[in-house]
Amino acid sequence: MNDEQGTPDDSACMDAAPMAGQDLVAQSPRPAIAEVAPMRALSADASNQGGIAAPAARGWQASDKSLIYAFGKIGYDFGTQARMDSFFQLMGPDHSPFNTEQLLDFLAKREAETRMLIWTLNVDLTPVYALEPGEPFSRDTYALLIGALEGQVRGEGDAGYIARVAIPGYLTGKKVRLYSGQVVPVVSVPARAIYYCDVNQIIEGAVKAVAANQAAQQVDKLRIGLRECLNRIYCSVCNLGMWSSDRATNFVAINAAQIVTALTQDLLAGSSGGIRQLAQIAVEKSSFCRVDSDCWDVKLAFFDPENHRRPMRIVCYTIDVSNVMPVTIGEPKSWEANIF
Repeated sequence: MNDEQGTPDDSACMDAAPMAGQDLVAQSPRPAIAEVAPMRALSADASNQGGIAAPAARGWQASDKSLIYAFGKIGYDFGTQARMDSFFQLMGPDHSPFNTEQLLDFLAKREAETRMLIWTLNVDLTPVYALEPGEPFSRDTYALLIGALEGQVRGEGDAGYIARVAIPGYLTGKKVRLYSGQVVPVVSVPARAIYYCDVNQIIEGAVKAVAANQAAQQVDKLRIGLRECLNRIYCSVCNLGMWSSDRATNFVAINAAQIVTALTQDLLAGSSGGIRQLAQIAVEKSSFCRVDSDCWDVKLAFFDPENHRRPMRIVCYTIDVSNVMPVTIGEPKSWEANIF
């Protein structure tokens, strides 16, 4: 871990699933967030009823320290037995809200019921945040969450399959208790920065960009190498996206569409070698940064598994995480080195 980050090892954050009622951010040095009663049914006008209210309606003012940029898979929860029973009744016999495809068909017919669910961001099947669509574009955000859920239930070979979803937002200072009893913090989510990682389309687009200059066998190796590279990134990056360094790393990891085309040239080790594989990811504070920004350098090291004497390829991205939506600064830099 970089000294300037000053936080515990990220891998420790997700070593074990939380017990019922356990606060996922209890070990954070940030001020404790007051717990509220179990959330009641969401409504179109949440500011006048119980449950998750719009940030503006609750007087919430975002601050730099409250920024979140995390990725995982979208899930949903009912919160209470009564609300779960209401979905069983509304969906009718032979239908279950636990069947994701049946639930999506139901929500397509009754859009208002979308607000009755507690939408969550899950990491390895563990809910880490409850998602609160921000006003005044909450309808757009709900549509994106439903779209993510639709992509997740597709087969991994389907062109529309969504492997991960990036969620930007702000900690609202509220918490919600899920049906299991687990308590998770609530994040206000703007629609503009939600990102789908549709890996199949990303990989095929990158392969087509270089296929004309490569042999068919090399193209097949590249396709496999890109998929393994993305899987390695997703498995290596495991954090809650609270700290600046974590948000920068998550942005590089999930925004594969921005980096994968550039990576194709770095993954190709040359005619005498194979396809490079990801060896390590490192993040450090940028030595130079523009005014009012929070810049971090995220470095990815690639090695040739078929020729260990070949130098590693280092690719560096500079990320500004001062806004809810991180952005890249300048062009990625790459070089070869024997030591990372």
